[in-house]
Amino acid sequence: MAGTHRILTQPINHDVAWLLHVSARVLSGDRLYVDIVEVNPPLIVWVGIPIVIIEGITGIPRTLLFPAFVALAATISLLACYNLLRGIIPDIYRETFIVVMAVALFVVPGASSGQREHLMLIMSLPYMMACAARARGIAPTHPWLIGLAAGLGFAIKPHFLLAPVLLEGWLMAQTRRVWSGTIAVAATVLGYGVATLILTPQYLPMMSRLGPTYMAAGTTFAESLLQWRSLVVGTIVVLALASRKSNDLQKVLGIATFAWLVMAVLQMKKFYWAYHYLPALAGALMLSTVALIGILSTRRFLRLTVVYGVMIGLIAVADVVGRPGSKDTRWWQIANVKQAIQGERALILSRGLSSAWPAVTYANAEWNFAFPSIWSAGTPEGLRFVAARAVAALQAQPTIVLVPDAERWDPMADLLRDSVFRDAWASYYQTDSIIGYRVYRRH
Repeated sequence: MAGTHRILTQPINHDVAWLLHVSARVLSGDRLYVDIVEVNPPLIVWVGIPIVIIEGITGIPRTLLFPAFVALAATISLLACYNLLRGIIPDIYRETFIVVMAVALFVVPGASSGQREHLMLIMSLPYMMACAARARGIAPTHPWLIGLAAGLGFAIKPHFLLAPVLLEGWLMAQTRRVWSGTIAVAATVLGYGVATLILTPQYLPMMSRLGPTYMAAGTTFAESLLQWRSLVVGTIVVLALASRKSNDLQKVLGIATFAWLVMAVLQMKKFYWAYHYLPALAGALMLSTVALIGILSTRRFLRLTVVYGVMIGLIAVADVVGRPGSKDTRWWQIANVKQAIQGERALILSRGLSSAWPAVTYANAEWNFAFPSIWSAGTPEGLRFVAARAVAALQAQPTIVLVPDAERWDPMADLLRDSVFRDAWASYYQTDSIIGYRVYRRH
């Protein structure tokens, strides 16, 4: 209940707000990767379309519907895992482990609730429990449903597929059998891939253009590997898998957590993209718990409990240390934007998603152009002024423009170098400032 309350009462994060906006645009007839600039494969946009449809029918805002969907999906996932855990861990510890899983799904995500990594984790956990059951010779129930859900989760981003590839390889070596749920996973991913090529053939060409700009926001491999989260999760994986008494569930979670850690490290994103590490952190928490359950029956209880207790503590410390709250749009920012706009037609001219979204959604500001922000105005040179011209080409110029004043890169200095934007901007003057933004109004 506490986790559900947290999901429902915190503002949706900037990525979720933008992607739901894209879903609405697609539903209204805009073409993804043609009329809308986006680097994500289309599945996450398609997932948001039913939310937008329900919003239109019921009048319930998407800012409430989507968190409710996430909470419901997490609850169903936990119920499925509870049933699948029969015979995998002692019944006396099953409820304790489910509580830890609930913490991983409801609490650990924090402001990243609803991110693509979070959705993948929710949809794939029953598959993980089924893998542990298969390793023990237990036939999981509802294999096609488990495989379909996991396949959709893994398909959200291509690199999510590393975990099932490693797990299925390990299980094939163990059992020499092909599970019907595995066929469901493969069929779902393959079907989605074909649908992507047919329905959105522009995705790959757009990614080839935007890829260098997107990757420019990254860091080095060494810095990514030496982050707090990488070191803590890596240590837990090594300790858990090196144990001679690792059980099947421990091995499954160890392999999956290793895959999730590799996935996060190789993206080489700076520390404030904490959500990339969400599956690895959640996996490390669950892995430590399973290891502790196994330790309870050994004479090494005290020594190893201290080791894993320290590891779990470090997970929490790492997440607090590495999560800069200033990057997330909070309720006070949304309230300030609402007060500045007061129902007028407005645009937030921001390079970063977090400064524009979800304030645009909560303040009911219009967003008529193709970009979530003007992050593409920089490198490479060919995209330098694309955003400037997109803003200037709006059919009806917004009455108010809000420019974040806390960004390391001032968008105005670069955008004003473009003559088209400069002519459009000549009709604006700064009226005042609110916390976090400079306010400009048209003459």
